[in-house]
Amino acid sequence: MNQKALALTFQKAVEGFLLHLHAEGYSQSTIDVYKWGLSKSCQHIPESFHEVTKNHLLIAYSDIRNEGLKQASIQNVWIAMRSFFKWAERELGIPQIDIDIPLPKASPPNIKPFTSGEIKRLLSACNYTKRATSKNREPYRMKRPTAKRDKAITLTLLDTGLRVSELARLTISDIDLETGHVTIEPFGSGLKSKPRTVFIGKLSKSTL
Repeated sequence: MNQKALALTFQKAVEGFLLHLHAEGYSQSTIDVYKWGLSKSCQHIPESFHEVTKNHLLIAYSDIRNEGLKQASIQNVWIAMRSFFKWAERELGIPQIDIDIPLPKASPPNIKPFTSGEIKRLLSACNYTKRATSKNREPYRMKRPTAKRDKAITLTLLDTGLRVSELARLTISDIDLETGHVTIEPFGSGLKSKPRTVFIGKLSKSTL
């Protein structure tokens, strides 16, 4: 461990790690998740970085579980801490004390597909505003000026399973309206947005 690390507080090391993620091109949403995970751990860890031990981390994880967080959130804390200590070992010469702490197990989410009725309601909601009421007239709805755009977005998301951020980055050249091919390019670190090809159906193509 170098002299710089001996004088470093845990919080300052976290700040350095977050700056590193930003410089490496990680998305802001990923940085925010790491920042949140490390802030949860900071509440249970000594201020001086070189005094942090594996036992401190185990106590921190135990306390976090007692807060009633979902398993997926606890996993995010673990992932943030693992990445942080890998960086600290490489950049500061601080031993990776979390190496033997296993990833907390989490059950995969039970994802239920939309029913045909729910899809119809989603598409219908693209066309008109919420019903408005007033004292001097009957309840009414207005045609949404973005109806065509919103319907195209909704159908594309339903067909492809894209992340909203991936769809927002699409350009005209990424979509072949003859074949229905949609090309997804990686973004930033590429950890969440893998390059791949997905497909849209007839209705999505005609709407686009």
